Amino acid sequence: MAPENEQRDAEATKAFLRQFSGSQRRILSFIQIFVPNSNEAEEILQETSTILWSKWSEFDASKDFLKWACGIARYEVFAYFRQKGRRCLLSDSVLNEIGEVAMHQIETQQRDQEIQQALSTCLESLNPEDQELMSERYRNEVSVDNLATQRSVSGRAIYKHLTRVREQLKRCIERKVGEEFAL
Repeated sequence: MAPENEQRDAEATKAFLRQFSGSQRRILSFIQIFVPNSNEAEEILQETSTILWSKWSEFDASKDFLKWACGIARYEVFAYFRQKGRRCLLSDSVLNEIGEVAMHQIETQQRDQEIQQALSTCLESLNPEDQELMSERYRNEVSVDNLATQRSVSGRAIYKHLTRVREQLKRCIERKVGEEFAL
């Protein structure tokens, strides 16, 4: 094989492994919605991973890998049921609806994780005084009145300062996550 082909194959392998390893737990969780037995779910995950790899060249990188992988996993769950001769008491349309709800839940969890990571990063980027204020107010649950007393300022000044810092965090998170939301 030519060196450039080897390089291209190595890059494709790395890209696949990066996507798959980052999504593997969520794909397994999706499978377990249909197949709660962990050994069976792991078996289906293995088969799904093999198919994902074999179809990797067809994957459109502009699309969501997790959604694509869970779509393939859903077919593998159904194939597993057929192979084992199991009768499913639910119709295909109900199973598909369950799959859609599960995908929505997984996507929501993924979005929440991204926001949480962005919040952590943005909190670290605050100046030390603002970090301390946010920590005292929200982590230690110190009241605004107590914060005002500790800092010898008015409660109104604390509210204004907290509002400015929350707005700064909101803008930072929106830049990192790429969407607007309310704090």
